[in-house]
Amino acid sequence: MSGAAFRHLLFRSLIHRFRAFGPLRYARITIDKATGRSRGTGFVCFWNVEHANAAIDEAQRVASETGANSVPVSRIFQYSDPLLT
Repeated sequence: MSGAAFRHLLFRSLIHRFRAFGPLRYARITIDKATGRSRGTGFVCFWNVEHANAAIDEAQRVASETGANSVPVSRIFQYSDPLLT
């Protein structure tokens, strides 16, 4: 499997997992510019803050139940986009 095909598969997996909580505004996987490989992190943005909170709560629940390292998560502010109003 080529690097591009693997990145696409990784991206589709990210979208699939997070869409279970609600519609996504966007999703991104960070790529190392030098190697072209995933840096192991990504970002998702939900249209609805309640969906984002549900995804964060589920990630924390799974981490506590499995003893996995907690994934650092940032809650970003809800804002009004003047282009969408």
